[in-house]
Amino acid sequence: MLTLGRTMPTHLPLKTFLDFDPGTLKDLSSDLGKIDLQPFQARLVFEKLLISAKTEDPNYVLNYKTIRKLGKLVDGLTGKHFKPDKMSPLDVTSSVSAIVSSQRTSLDMDRTLTEAVRQAMLFIYGDSYMEQLTDLDMEALGPRILSQFSDSEVNQLSSEQCQQFMGRLGSHSDLNVVRSRKQRFANKMLDCMDATTGRLTELNLSKMGNLVCELPGNDFSPARMTDKEFLRVRPHLGHCCLDRNQRNVIKARLPVHSHEADDVLRDLGGGVCNVLDDIDIATMDDVIIANRAPAILNLGGSMEQRNRRLERESRCQHALSVEQPVMRRENLGLRVQQCREAVAVAYTRVMRGKGARRRRSLHHRPQCQEMKALGFGNTIWDSFKLRDMEPGDFNACVGYLSRLDVPWTYSQKESLLENAVQEWGRVEKWTPQHIGELGPLLTVASPNDLSNLDLSDLDVVEYISSYEWSDTHTRLMAEKFLKDQKVTVDKLKSYHLAAMGEIICGLSAADIKLIPAAEYRLVARKVGMIRNCPYEVLQSLKSLAEVVYGSPYNWEYPTLAEIGAVVGGLTLSELNRVPRSDFEFVSAEYGIPAIDGVIMGQFPDQRFSQLTPSQAAAVHNRQRRELTYEQLRNLLIVQYHHETDIPEDAYAMFGKEKRTSGCEPRRMSYKLSCFCLIIFSLLNYMGFETS
Repeated sequence: MLTLGRTMPTHLPLKTFLDFDPGTLKDLSSDLGKIDLQPFQARLVFEKLLISAKTEDPNYVLNYKTIRKLGKLVDGLTGKHFKPDKMSPLDVTSSVSAIVSSQRTSLDMDRTLTEAVRQAMLFIYGDSYMEQLTDLDMEALGPRILSQFSDSEVNQLSSEQCQQFMGRLGSHSDLNVVRSRKQRFANKMLDCMDATTGRLTELNLSKMGNLVCELPGNDFSPARMTDKEFLRVRPHLGHCCLDRNQRNVIKARLPVHSHEADDVLRDLGGGVCNVLDDIDIATMDDVIIANRAPAILNLGGSMEQRNRRLERESRCQHALSVEQPVMRRENLGLRVQQCREAVAVAYTRVMRGKGARRRRSLHHRPQCQEMKALGFGNTIWDSFKLRDMEPGDFNACVGYLSRLDVPWTYSQKESLLENAVQEWGRVEKWTPQHIGELGPLLTVASPNDLSNLDLSDLDVVEYISSYEWSDTHTRLMAEKFLKDQKVTVDKLKSYHLAAMGEIICGLSAADIKLIPAAEYRLVARKVGMIRNCPYEVLQSLKSLAEVVYGSPYNWEYPTLAEIGAVVGGLTLSELNRVPRSDFEFVSAEYGIPAIDGVIMGQFPDQRFSQLTPSQAAAVHNRQRRELTYEQLRNLLIVQYHHETDIPEDAYAMFGKEKRTSGCEPRRMSYKLSCFCLIIFSLLNYMGFETS
């Protein structure tokens, strides 16, 4: 029997999974359960296994042993598969535990599984299931499922249950729910502990865990929290998404100008710049900062820690941009980067023994070892210093610098490119290794340089094609790609198409029609992983997909999941014909963002209620500005799970006022909206009913 192990490519076409006969698929299930399949692939395999099992035994139901055996295929399990009324109570609780521990996805699976878990608890305990929830039950459910319970359900918990419930949530540092909901969790926990008046005790704070991040700023003041208690919460603060009020109160209590400053930096770790800003750093002792700088600037050290912190910062920036009034909003990304630059300057002064305290005092050339220690603080180097790097330092560090996810300026990128020309010669002489080293820095290359790049190595092409290129760049690179590969469009093979990535957007509509359909079919999912294609190109790709899959009016979920961004080429009538059960398979990462905003604005209102949470979150700002009030409201309810969690500013930032009457803003001018409101009020006053 074939053994797949962990090396099976996860970009295989869906047809590969659909073509397995039930017997073979059943034999392979253990191997497939060890592979990190995409969620839709896991779901297809799971669905087919379930059909096979029910064919053999019409009364077949899932049980604990089956779920454990599925391994990572549990990612394909949704609420509709989980039938607690046909399982024993032991099977129900054991299965819930296995599901929660196996699930990797967050938004979509949580919603359906939470509903299934409610049904399971209702089945075991009856209507009072929340009152009978034990600590072991909560441990089995895990924080992600617990966080989806409604306010009314949480209010049914006893004081002791409530503390256990919130403690489970507080133990999870990356709880993926909106800030307003986490703040309500924190307030509820204070109620549970009867801590809403007087001081917060050390015991209370220890039970709250990371929910201390959601306490209002005043709760961090000496009146509410003693120095000893504040010391206990300090290690949590580096992970917090703090608003300005919280940060000001916290900073006032941090002894950054005393001998305890090193302890403060140690406690905050890679999150120092979440709390402090560049002015605070500038007043601290350089030597203390320098000792902690590598950990601060490399966000904890490991790649996993770095990625987790960057994701957390991105979520925080989005939350604060939506939840704070426009006039009080701050650019979190800019403030954090300025703080990191201040840390980098202090580190460099100490390492070089410089006494000057200003950024312009960095007269020396950057050295590679130093740059690797500076990590995300490398933006301190102006373009002249980067251009002045020693050849050995440039060659040793250019690959590291190009992969740093920092806000390089255009001139900084240009300086590094000029260094490359100086060290490696003219662009046409660059090897594939050189091109791979530069990576995203190539996005500022001139059209002439790009037209001279060697695109003969498919691995290098696949690597650089994932970056965000301009339309001019993609056109030039598409022409050069065909030339270097010595192939015409009608002779392109599947491996060419898989490597092209965003470059395929540079082909003309006429060229795309010449792509062999049989070759496209083999890598349709890889081709669909594009983000910045013009609508005309997506329409041409849709025409190519029609040759493979037939009329778009007949496309079902396997096709919609497979084609990714090509969904953006469908017309309004074609999209409206997709049933809800199939539309949820449209890729949140590539498909939803690719749909034209004007077309999305003409969707029926109920279509937005049918999106999955991850699809709703993927609708970008340009698309949201085209929506009516009712469409946006339905979208936000799905995205935030509960209408009470929708931030007040979520409507205003897209030019819509939150409705409090029967007069909808939609696409009317401000004066017309006011006139509508006046008429509405007069009709009510005169006794006419309005709706």
